[in-house]
Amino acid sequence: MNPAYKKHWLVELKRQMAASFPNFRKLAARQFDRTGGLMSGAIQVFEWKPCDSLSIYIAIDPVPARDQFDLFFGWSTHGRLPCDRWDSISRADDFLDQPEFLVTHQDLQDVSRRKSRGSWLLWPESETFDEESRRFTFREQLEISDDTAHDRVRLALQSALSELAEMLRPMLQRLVDRRCHASLTQTND
Repeated sequence: MNPAYKKHWLVELKRQMAASFPNFRKLAARQFDRTGGLMSGAIQVFEWKPCDSLSIYIAIDPVPARDQFDLFFGWSTHGRLPCDRWDSISRADDFLDQPEFLVTHQDLQDVSRRKSRGSWLLWPESETFDEESRRFTFREQLEISDDTAHDRVRLALQSALSELAEMLRPMLQRLVDRRCHASLTQTND
């Protein structure tokens, strides 16, 4: 990630997550295992435990060689980020009975019938893409102003996380109702 973007990345990520997902708390890197290789070492993981039997995760993973990031959503009844798997779904309710689940933001977009964006970019879509070399090129690669970098990081995260919140709201409600209320009912029986 360009150092100009990196300077604002973590601060803005925490701010935007708090605004879009106030129940989630950031996990320290030592609190989750990345076994399986689906995510980079720069991943930031946020967790919400709506009840003892359910941990819900949102993971934001900057793509190491490019100025973009991926989003993941998942949960576990085993209290761990299930990053050794990657699920695919065709309907929003397909996953509710699974004990662990991890899906990309792009797959959620497909299920929600939204246009899939792929990874979220930290630069305007008007920047050029060199098809021949398959490399992104930037007019201002080394000279991004601090204000521009901050604005791009803020706007990209705000857009990505607000869309994710909108897509997840009904799924989270159904998941919590099914997993947490079911465990309370079993405990009370």
